[in-house]
Amino acid sequence: MKSRPRSHSVSRASEPAQLAGLAASPASGEPSQPGSLPQLELACANSLLRATLDATTDGILVVDASGRVVICNRRFASLWHSSENAVTAMGRDQLLALVRIHLRNPEVLEQTLLDPTSAPPTGGGEPLRFVDGRVFEHDSRPHPIDGDGVGRFFGFRDITERQRTEEWLRVQSSAISAAADAIVITDALGTIQSVNPSFTAITGYRSDEVIGRNPRILKSGRQDDAFYQTLWRTINAGEVWRGELVNRRKDGVLYTEQMSIAPMRGPDGRIAHFIAVKRDVTHRRAAEAALRQSEERFRYLAENTPDWIWEVDEQMRYTYVSQGVAKLLGYSPDDIVGKTPFDLMPPEEVVRVREALHATVANRAPFQALVNTNLHRDGTLVVLETTGVPFFDHEGRWLGYRGIDRDITERKRAEEALRASDEKFHDLADNIADVFWMTDPKMTKILFVNRAFETIWGRSCESAYADPTNFIDNIHPDDKPAVFAALEGLLEHGKFECEYRVVRPDGSTRWVLDRSFPVKDEAGRLLRLTGIAQDITERKAAEESLRLLGAAMEQARESIIIMTEPAATSGPRIQFVNPAFTTLTGYAAGEAVGRTPDIFHGPLTSQALLDDIAAHLSQGESFRGDGINYRKNGTPFDVELNIAPIRNADGRITHTIVIQHDVTERKRAYALLRQGRERLDLALDAAGMGVWEWTPADGRIAWSPECVEILGEAACQGTLAALLNAANPEDQVQLRRMFQETPGCRARVAIDFRLPSPEGITRWISSVGRASLEGNGGPHRVVGTIQDITERKRVEEELSTKTALLEAQVDASIDGLLFVDLAQTKVIQNDRLIELFKVPPEIAADSRDESLLNHVLSQIKDPGAFLDRVMYLYAHPRESSREEIELTDGTVLDRYSAPVLGKDGRLYGRIWGFRDITARKQAEAALKKSTEDLIELSRQAGMAEVATGVLHNVGNVLNSVNVSATLVADHVRHSQAASVASVAALLAEHRSSLPDYLTADPQGSTIPDYLATLSESLAEEKRILLSETDELRKNIEHIRDVIAMQQSYAKTSGIIESVSLTDLVDDALRINAGTLARHDVKIMRDYQSQAVIATDKHKVMLILINLIRNAKYACDESGRADKEITVTVTTDERGADILIRDNGIGIPEANLALLFSHGFTTKTEGHGFGLHSSALAARELGGSLAVQSDGPGRGALFQLHLPSNPETP
Repeated sequence: MKSRPRSHSVSRASEPAQLAGLAASPASGEPSQPGSLPQLELACANSLLRATLDATTDGILVVDASGRVVICNRRFASLWHSSENAVTAMGRDQLLALVRIHLRNPEVLEQTLLDPTSAPPTGGGEPLRFVDGRVFEHDSRPHPIDGDGVGRFFGFRDITERQRTEEWLRVQSSAISAAADAIVITDALGTIQSVNPSFTAITGYRSDEVIGRNPRILKSGRQDDAFYQTLWRTINAGEVWRGELVNRRKDGVLYTEQMSIAPMRGPDGRIAHFIAVKRDVTHRRAAEAALRQSEERFRYLAENTPDWIWEVDEQMRYTYVSQGVAKLLGYSPDDIVGKTPFDLMPPEEVVRVREALHATVANRAPFQALVNTNLHRDGTLVVLETTGVPFFDHEGRWLGYRGIDRDITERKRAEEALRASDEKFHDLADNIADVFWMTDPKMTKILFVNRAFETIWGRSCESAYADPTNFIDNIHPDDKPAVFAALEGLLEHGKFECEYRVVRPDGSTRWVLDRSFPVKDEAGRLLRLTGIAQDITERKAAEESLRLLGAAMEQARESIIIMTEPAATSGPRIQFVNPAFTTLTGYAAGEAVGRTPDIFHGPLTSQALLDDIAAHLSQGESFRGDGINYRKNGTPFDVELNIAPIRNADGRITHTIVIQHDVTERKRAYALLRQGRERLDLALDAAGMGVWEWTPADGRIAWSPECVEILGEAACQGTLAALLNAANPEDQVQLRRMFQETPGCRARVAIDFRLPSPEGITRWISSVGRASLEGNGGPHRVVGTIQDITERKRVEEELSTKTALLEAQVDASIDGLLFVDLAQTKVIQNDRLIELFKVPPEIAADSRDESLLNHVLSQIKDPGAFLDRVMYLYAHPRESSREEIELTDGTVLDRYSAPVLGKDGRLYGRIWGFRDITARKQAEAALKKSTEDLIELSRQAGMAEVATGVLHNVGNVLNSVNVSATLVADHVRHSQAASVASVAALLAEHRSSLPDYLTADPQGSTIPDYLATLSESLAEEKRILLSETDELRKNIEHIRDVIAMQQSYAKTSGIIESVSLTDLVDDALRINAGTLARHDVKIMRDYQSQAVIATDKHKVMLILINLIRNAKYACDESGRADKEITVTVTTDERGADILIRDNGIGIPEANLALLFSHGFTTKTEGHGFGLHSSALAARELGGSLAVQSDGPGRGALFQLHLPSNPETP
């Protein structure tokens, strides 16, 4: 079909007209008349289209059939370094010139530009590579222009940064995997998230054995708590910690490792991860210890027997020799002076060394590390390493050499060790999947390449060594420019990273990510280039699949919506919409994303439909049905909905996809079809609507106006030839036969044929004719009708598809399904129903419901109850029912039955569904038993914790008792009471002259004063003894109270009694007082009310002990100096709340949802049922246990809610 001629002189001012041409009226194929309302709407649409084109980040280009530019946006012009006006004025030749100037691979676009209309759609193939290094994805396809013309649409997207980012991520990942040191990545709490293979080699733990656990599994106990506290303070402060420690491997063997830990901050500036690099230095430390011992011996020897230092003249005769020669060769210095070095060598060594030194001495050049063999005085051979430098007098005249001879035994050993290490390196390199290569600084020689080269390149390593260019020559020609550019960056900036394809000998290609870095010596000199090439072919294929899927969604005509799963407090949120969504609803993507689907609902939206959708999705099932939605402007439209859940790799539903298809026109067409049939009946009754009449005698056909409207004027020219010429060529023979056969019979003859239109649209036409015969039997005329059945054909095809889909869904269902009509005849039964009830073939083939019912009753344990329920449902056909039934073999089924109703409420029958839930029932029973066991275990563990606290508290009091007892014993042992006996003895001795003795005797006269002083001392002793005795009594009473409290909480739980929560909290704190004090944890009490409630105090005590102990651990592991736990008690009309807040290590967001799960723990020695059993106990009390945390390092808040009445939580 030819395009209408038009001008190719296009500017921005005339662009709306072009856009109008692209959006010509679909009904007539012609543009709207100027000034008409459709034209104004079209102008508005053109403005919106231009704004959309200029706002997109993709380059957009549209050309006509001749290759001349029709439309381009700003992004397209800028990426080719041109302007919109300049590009819009281009023809095909100028556009090809622009492509050839800017692209390294212009051939990718050339063929498409040369033949825009016939070239197949492109996309997902080779990207466009610009000469400036940019890389773009592109796609193109034929596109209608000006209604009857065809041009081509091009789209371009910049993927340069994405490729660079992916390549760098792969570089880092490969570097970590290939690193010889162990690398461990943890979260902010120290939970291991990733380890590399070297970690397994060093520790013996596989990655799946340590991921999710704490590095404390490696602790050996050789480092004290202060060591780890210092470590945590350093890294929590954002600093790098370096040091050595002794850890324990999986097999129990201790090893020494050097380790550095660096904190990594997240986008919010907070520490999100720690990266630890660990190196096993056990053997090195042992070697260093041995080396230190050797060095000590060497220093002793060096002090007494240094290296042999010497000097020779121009005749190479020794003029000076140090004492070291005696140690090396057994000669005294006097023995050597006057001799030459060659006098001390075997004859064959003299020849070799003379040749080696000839040119050096002739040039007066220095020499070093000359290995030579000498004869010891005792005749043995000694290998020395000789280094010498020439020396000259003040006039520059050469005088000889000065140098040193050194025993190189140790170095030889080191060289041997190096050789062994090199062998290990080759073994390691040959066992990794990536290509590891090394070249000299100028890349003219391959120093090393591992066996992975043979796997990826498909060529031998020997070929790479033999011809270094072999490494480069096998790169895909299209990728070589990028590789060479990247290599230049390596030589200039020390960085190389590039993705390219390798062509293997069999012609296949593999994608490779190649990264390289320079290796320099301590002086910064480049020694060699080292790199790793990773096979990324599979990843490239996955990326291409993902790109094609995205393009398909963008180009889809159906409205596509992707929503997140419903949150706890709100419904699902829209996450993605495609352009067809905006076309259908009027909402731009930015207006819909982030909102709920409620924006589409209005007065006519069916709530029952929404409930049905929610029910399907809650069961993880797909939904398909019709409903009414609303556009942005408030107008309703009929929509066909296809809704399906999207699951991740773990099978968990993460999103929902909704495909909307506007069926408003289809429903309108249905209505028009019904009206048309009514009009057709009236027209047939009046013999005047869509009627034609053919007279065989003259071959003329008379058409009614309705026929002309249906067939068009070209087909209704009055002759059969005109009709045949208008019909589809494939239908012309059959149409001619109808007219030829109709005159000869009285039967009605019908035919459906296709009628193409000038606009390229094919319609289906139905023609029915019958001959009207003369009295003699000869034909007089043939009368018939014409009807456009295009829509009916489409509906029939759609109905056939839906019927096939319904049958497939029924057969694929995991439920046994049975549909019985009102006559109790089986309409549908699937294979799953036959399998569940073991239905014999003859019963399955019987259409009657009665035989199947009798068989099912024979399979059920309680057939009477089931039969009563069936009879009741048949007697009440509009009721639904659900129950569980058990079969004689122990199988448990979930039975559901509901009426099948039409949209008008008409009853069609009843559907029965049967699902096998035996496994679920068994799992529920096992879970109940496990929960009961867990609660009992938790109670025992909690009481063990109570007992531990009691023993510690009793131990503290006993220390006080021991101190008081010691003080009492010391005071009694050194008491002044013994002096009273001495005074009494003196008085008894002078009893006869006591007055004179006390007054006149020098000794006796001091007794009264002495007795006064003694009485004061004895009174002070009494006071101290009474005080310590009282303290002993109090401590013993304290021990009794602690034991009594433990005994009270050790009783069997389950008794509901009135308790004071503040007293209960104080008891729990006293039980933990010892451990809290040991760890310097400060307790803050905030009792806002003196709550007294009825509850099981034993369960509450176990919960509080778990929570306080958990808070203490969190504070202790934080490394803070100001460790603090705040306990708050509040009440309201619902009950009471106990809040325990700590300022410890906090909880990552990812762990909050798992914290009360069975077995979940972040402690190395933890069992994971403390918090889980506490949550279960709180639920049994009618309350709840909740947790909040702002993240790592921000502490945590646990809230225990207890109802006022435990039976009404």
